[in-house]
This record gives sequence, C-alpha cells and structure tokens, in this order.
Amino acid sequence: MRRRVLSLLVVALAVGGCGSNKGNKADQFAALSGKRLPGAPSTWTPIGSPLSHPVNVSTTITPPVSTGALSADGAVSFFDFGSTADASAFYRNPPLEAREVAISLGILQYRSLRGATGVPQPSRGLDLRTCLWSGGPNQGGTRGKGELSGGTMSASGVCSQGTSSSIGVAMIVQRGNVVFISQSTGTDAIGRTASRSELTSPRIGVVRHAKSALALMQEVGLAS
Repeated sequence: MRRRVLSLLVVALAVGGCGSNKGNKADQFAALSGKRLPGAPSTWTPIGSPLSHPVNVSTTITPPVSTGALSADGAVSFFDFGSTADASAFYRNPPLEAREVAISLGILQYRSLRGATGVPQPSRGLDLRTCLWSGGPNQGGTRGKGELSGGTMSASGVCSQGTSSSIGVAMIVQRGNVVFISQSTGTDAIGRTASRSELTSPRIGVVRHAKSALALMQEVGLAS
C-alpha cells in the first residue's frame, strides 16, 4: 500500500509539472504584451493585439500581438504555436492572414528573399508583394509610382489587375514555438523587386528591430 501511494504521488507531481510548464509558456508569451520594443521609434505602440476582437491566425494557440505605428510603415508581429512543427510550417510558408496582425492588408504574397539576414537562423528574408497600377485599367501606368490596383495575385505571382510589385521587405524568425515577422513597407514603384540590401539597411531597420525582438523574447524567457 505504501509503495502504491508513493507511485501515485510521483505521477501527480509529473502531471502537475507538465501543466506548470505549459502555463509558463503561455505566461511568457503574455508577458510580451504592454512592453515596448527596445530601440523602436517613440511613435510605436506597446506590444498588443491590433484588433478589437483578437483572433488566432493559422494554427496559433494564442492571438498574435504586434507593435508599430499607425502612421508609419514598420511593424513587428509575434505568433505563438502549440508545437515546433506548427511554428516551422508557418515559418516556411507564412499565410496571408499574417498581414492582418501588422495591419498591412496590401500584401498579397510573401516571396522568399535570398541571402544572409544578419540574424542567426532560422531566419530568412521576404519580399512583400502586391499589385500596383497607375491611372486605372487600360490607361497604361506600368512604370513609375503606383497605387494598389485592388487585384488578386496568383500563386505564381501574376496579378489579375496591375503589375506585381514589391511594397517592402520583411524578416521572419523562428525560435522554438514562436515566430515573429519584422517588416517595413511603403515603397510604391510599379514592377519593383526587393533586394537583400534593403533587408539589412540600417535606415529601414528590419534587422535592428528583429534583434530587438529577440532580446525581448530572451527577457521574458521565450528564447535562450
């Protein structure tokens, strides 16, 4: 009987420990909310949900949070997953739902951007694509400054209206079950393709903000 009681005690402690770890992970992600990204412009908001009714994106287990400025073009968004496999799938192929977290609804495609990112892997660059035109349908406008055409983009990058164009760059980074995207948008040249030099440009700040996001994750215990 004594041995049976001891065995039950060991099982209870093990189950309790597992639950505690899960709770700690949720608490760590929750600890991001309300914090400011180190080194970000003073106009950037504290980290939180940009939506009045927070919702999950893809396979996240906690509604994503982000920081940025409504009047600016930069943002960093954090996504929390229930497993490394789910996080890896999102990292390899971020869904368009991710754009809603950074309030960047003009993005129609995340295209891979080759080359080193300046941040330890897993990290990779992204060319943020959309459809731009100038002057509307049947009025030329295939070069120069453009605006969103309202068209859709196929998986191969072909626009139903306007021309496939880059409106910015981003870096996607994975650490365990958490993925974040550091991005900068605001370019509007029709037919433009992003370059790696933009990704690493100190002026644009994608790398700088990504490194700050990693430091903040380490602070709350989400990254080692």
